[in-house]
Amino acid sequence: MSTIAPSRTTPDLHVSDEELRRLYRMMVQIRRFEERTEEQYTRDRIGGYCHLNIGEEATVAGTVGSLTPDDYLFGGYRDHGLSLGVGGSPRAIMAELFGKETGQAHGRGGSMHLLDVERHFLGGWGIVGAQIPLAVGAAFALDYEGRPGAVMCLFGDAAVNIGAFHEGLNLAAIWNLPCVFVITNNLYGMGTSVEMASAEPDLWKRGQTYRMPSERVDGQDVLAVREATQRLLRLAREERSEEHT
Repeated sequence: MSTIAPSRTTPDLHVSDEELRRLYRMMVQIRRFEERTEEQYTRDRIGGYCHLNIGEEATVAGTVGSLTPDDYLFGGYRDHGLSLGVGGSPRAIMAELFGKETGQAHGRGGSMHLLDVERHFLGGWGIVGAQIPLAVGAAFALDYEGRPGAVMCLFGDAAVNIGAFHEGLNLAAIWNLPCVFVITNNLYGMGTSVEMASAEPDLWKRGQTYRMPSERVDGQDVLAVREATQRLLRLAREERSEEHT
């Protein structure tokens, strides 16, 4: 179990040109997709709420782009980039935003509830922090059934002050589950700054409370995010427990 939040980390510079191009393409695709989404939303063609990943491209590419086919992903309602990152069809994702049957969730989920079971992306969740206990449950299932892989759960700064966050991390730590928790610190939860909402504004330290390896990572540095994610996912897999009692 690990927590990641934005800061300074020395990245792994031994990255192939092919991998660099892959990460760059992913970031550009997310930005272009979100620009068109914003355009359609402001024209009132996309209903409901719509939360974009603009400015978070490096964080998404570095984390989601580091998952293996055996891993599972949970995210919050800012989930367009996550779905694109696991290889989802831009056409199907956009169709979902328009509420079409050809959408990723057959038009029933919309912007905040994307879903791609085939690629192990189990949501987009509209309630702040709701994905945390679900991710812990998925990590328990992997461990209990002896399957390979780990779970990565992404959420924003506002989620660290709710009960599900503390209960989820506590349970993951007690059972030593293969789960990496990623805090995307945007410095504001809606209109409230982290300093006003959190007694400990260095959010990455929250994981230390549960004796989890925790560190800050510069969310604008895709290579730093990639290096930390891959390393902590390996650690989560290697230190998973063999029994639960």
